[in-house]
Amino acid sequence: MEGAPDLSYVKALIVDDFQPTLDLTASMLRKYKMLVDCVSSGQEAVNLVKNGEPEYNLIFMDYMMPEMDGIEAVRQIRAIGTEYAKNLPVIALTGDETDSDGQMFLNSGFQLVLAKPISFEILNKFIKDWLIKNITKINDASSSL
Repeated sequence: MEGAPDLSYVKALIVDDFQPTLDLTASMLRKYKMLVDCVSSGQEAVNLVKNGEPEYNLIFMDYMMPEMDGIEAVRQIRAIGTEYAKNLPVIALTGDETDSDGQMFLNSGFQLVLAKPISFEILNKFIKDWLIKNITKINDASSSL
């Protein structure tokens, strides 16, 4: 995408049980040169974070998934107890966001809520207004440990 910031230093994990959402979200993030992995369950995301390799800069997590929803997955990620797991930004992806739901996600350990389907306009705003500033801070903090 012309004029898109080069975010090749960002490693993102997308968690969604619906393959078309995984494909579309990954395709959009790759336009920013992000390194992107995709998994289809909350348990897979928990296992990857627990393993710590690779280490992600952020996770895009679907809220509604069978077996383990996004809120439970984030709870388990935070419970791992490492600095990485406690501070890893997790962005909620939801198709039914309302003002009260947004607060519920923030109270449950998510940093931000994005409504699905994600448009390029919304993604650009997220990247410019939140991602670049926060990922830079997170990278600076982890390199000083």
